[in-house]
Amino acid sequence: MAIKLEIHATDPEVISLVQRYWAMNEEGDFLEKVGALLPFREVKNAAGIASFVKTQCLVIDQNQSCSICGGAVAITTRSQVNKDPQHSSSSPCPSCKAVQDDERRVAEAEANAKLQSYLAKHIERVDALTTRYDEIPDDLSLIALALDRAVASGLVGRSFSYRESRSLAPMGAEDFVDRLWSAQVLTDAPRATGASAYSANDNGLSYYKDRIKLALVPDEKLGAGVEAFQKIAARSFDDKPRLLNLWFDYAVAECMSYLYEQSHKEKLDVPRNQVEEIKNAIRTAVQFYSISQVWCLLWKAVKEVSGQAEDRNYKRDDAGTTISQRLLHHYEKTRKGNKEAKRWGRIEFLSAGTLGKIFKERFGIDHDSSGVAVARLFSEGPSVREEIEASIDAKVKQLMACALAAGSGAAAIYDFAELIRNGAATSEAVELIAKIYAFSPTNEVSVT
Repeated sequence: MAIKLEIHATDPEVISLVQRYWAMNEEGDFLEKVGALLPFREVKNAAGIASFVKTQCLVIDQNQSCSICGGAVAITTRSQVNKDPQHSSSSPCPSCKAVQDDERRVAEAEANAKLQSYLAKHIERVDALTTRYDEIPDDLSLIALALDRAVASGLVGRSFSYRESRSLAPMGAEDFVDRLWSAQVLTDAPRATGASAYSANDNGLSYYKDRIKLALVPDEKLGAGVEAFQKIAARSFDDKPRLLNLWFDYAVAECMSYLYEQSHKEKLDVPRNQVEEIKNAIRTAVQFYSISQVWCLLWKAVKEVSGQAEDRNYKRDDAGTTISQRLLHHYEKTRKGNKEAKRWGRIEFLSAGTLGKIFKERFGIDHDSSGVAVARLFSEGPSVREEIEASIDAKVKQLMACALAAGSGAAAIYDFAELIRNGAATSEAVELIAKIYAFSPTNEVSVT
């Protein structure tokens, strides 16, 4: 037998049990099944017997040698027995394992000391951080307001985890939070988090995202209290290019959330290496259509891709790679056909998030607002509007006079509304309606 037993027990019954448990024939087969050893005193099952026997002896398998020193290897269970001689085991012998354990403890102590040193310096830096709330860009301020609502107890005077921020957006809330951190509107909160959220390396500290806690960086004059945060909430929000870009980012998140839900329903995978391409396609679409219209286009794309996946000649794993192409196909087809894309209703459990609610309250836009309308909202100032009104005034008077004279006033208004809903600019829509309803020169109506 290749097993060498060193029994620690002195109780004859225990000694007998250990010997029976490990008894083997020349072929390396155990003489008795574990069940035959039951019951033994209070032990009633096989797992209990194995655990008990392990505490009563040291077992050396002479068919295995230590991977470090070449010495004999200790085993603890029957399943670890090797019937054939083996030059090297994956496990070290007891002596080498003891040395390894000591080395590991020393390394862990050194790593912990290093971590505590780095963390103490990091806490000093965090405590010294300040910013100026009046200089935070409008898009980041809007995210901060939305985050304040998303976190159950608000941002003022407390720390929060990434998990607590999930209701900020339908998808990708972490990305919006990271913008605030990168801009030092937020910082990590090591005092609240504790050392377990960090690890030390040659480059300094790294953190575990699922453990880290974040907090507001205080204003350099007002701190991080309610009064200071009101400085963010009370601003006028007039940096329209930044707000427009944030809306499109938010719209993409809304559509990606819908896409994943529909793909899951169709048992279709969205390939990770295609996500950015899909986002780019969605961004193209939401710059013209509303979010709800792009949901409709995505629904069509997913249905078609799912149909492809059912084709025996088509690999299902490859089907998801065509989502972006199908979306752009339907987008371009709808636009070229001058058709209005249908508006899909919101799926009940896919919330707009607190950022969507802030956009609705502050600017009156939501998932039914077309990309063109949003772009106009965030690009045309009062002077531009006055200029457009002046340029179309004469044409509006002329087309309405012509349409009314022909008994087509209501039709002209309806067609004008359709053009605007489909993304036409105001002046462009007026030009088109004027051409449709204008009289010939001989019947032209004089307008004073």
